[in-house]
Amino acid sequence: MKRFVTCTSQFNAYSLSALRSSIEDACKEWLLANGFSEKRENRYDVCVDDMMPSIWMSDYEDKLRVEVGMEIGYNSLLDLATNYLDPIVTRYDKNAYFDIAEGGLMVAYLN
Repeated sequence: MKRFVTCTSQFNAYSLSALRSSIEDACKEWLLANGFSEKRENRYDVCVDDMMPSIWMSDYEDKLRVEVGMEIGYNSLLDLATNYLDPIVTRYDKNAYFDIAEGGLMVAYLN
């Protein structure tokens, strides 16, 4: 699982790291709330570590583009974005929100 973080003029390395950590924590909380176990009971189980997101951050037209990818269905993505991730990005930009870009991928733009 690759995670890329690049610094922008508006966000320092610490704030990008804190944002990524908050997103990971929210995704873990969502997974646990939706029946995924923290530990693998047998080799066929899917646990939280198997489902953690891929997170990319990059500059995009003077904004920070944040992409979160998870292999879950559309309704699950919508629930995760609306109830868990949007409150995080609104701490950085009150108008920011995650939108589903394509299957398994959510994108937010922060000023």
